[in-house]
Amino acid sequence: MRRLIRPILTTNTIRSLGRVTNRILAAQNPKARAEKSWDNKPGVAFSEIRRKLEGMASGRSRCMYCEDSFGTDIDHFWPKADYPERAFLWENYLLACSFCNSNLKRKLFPIDAAGSPLLIDPTVDHPELHLGLLPTTGEYISLGVKGAESIKVFGLNDTASSRNLPLGRRQAFVCLLALLKEYDSVHVNDPNKANEIRLAAKDFPFSAVLNWLVTTAQLPNGPSVLGADVAGLIQTHNVQGWL
Repeated sequence: MRRLIRPILTTNTIRSLGRVTNRILAAQNPKARAEKSWDNKPGVAFSEIRRKLEGMASGRSRCMYCEDSFGTDIDHFWPKADYPERAFLWENYLLACSFCNSNLKRKLFPIDAAGSPLLIDPTVDHPELHLGLLPTTGEYISLGVKGAESIKVFGLNDTASSRNLPLGRRQAFVCLLALLKEYDSVHVNDPNKANEIRLAAKDFPFSAVLNWLVTTAQLPNGPSVLGADVAGLIQTHNVQGWL
């Protein structure tokens, strides 16, 4: 999971969402109205919403939680069943795969005593402050309660299911190192090939691994963690700009 930037919607779409929200707030049964409104949500507005969610997601429109599968669902970060007033808020939408959304998260939404979410919202939180990556295994370690709850709810360290996310992150780490070294070897004499490599690295699943490489290379102990050659080429080729 990595930090994502939420773009601004057009005025017409913002107004469309606002009208639906006002009707929900005025209803005798806001939950029922939210569910009905979601079943009949405005098509033009949600065409833009889906397009912008896919554009802001990492890689090729990957799930914003697991970063492995293609994002198919518009997920309500705050579940609409319990928070109907947020059912039509742009800030409450994330792109998720059906496994993370329907099989795992469902209506699970742990909150703390103050009512704040205990799951990571990658458009609000900086996931690297809550999740530490172990590149040798591909596992996440929790750096606090948000990390722990997110690992549990989304099965981020699940090795039993066929998706095996730790193995996927470990393989991403190996492949990205190879791509970075190949880029370094061809960027002068074959700029077209270098650009293909850059795009492949940018769109590779588990984008958080590339983000981890860039962040680690900038640390004082980066050269000792990654190796001086890898840390050096990340800095030299401004790989941060690929993200």
